[in-house]
Amino acid sequence: MEATGPRPELLSVSVRNRTFDGIATLLSRGHHLERSLVWVLALVRGRMVPDLVSHTAHSLCESLSKVAAEPSKRGLLAAMLEESLKRGRAV
Repeated sequence: MEATGPRPELLSVSVRNRTFDGIATLLSRGHHLERSLVWVLALVRGRMVPDLVSHTAHSLCESLSKVAAEPSKRGLLAAMLEESLKRGRAV
C-alpha cells in the first residue's frame, strides 16, 4: 500500500478484494486510518466498487461506520465513503 500509493486499478480483481479485506481490518482496528481512507477514496473515484465481492463490501461498510462515529474530518470522510460504497453496490 505504501509503495504504490492509492492505485487499486493496478491490482487484479482478486488481489483488490483481498487488499480491501485487509483495509477493512485496519479501519476496524483503528490502524493507519488516513492511508486506508485514501485507498477507499481511490476505489470509489475509480468506480471499482461493483467489482468488490459482497463480503468485502460489507466489511468495508462496517469498518467505515466505526470510523464515521468519530467527530473529526476522518469521521466525516468515512461517512461519505460508506454512503458511496452503499450506492455503488446498489447499481
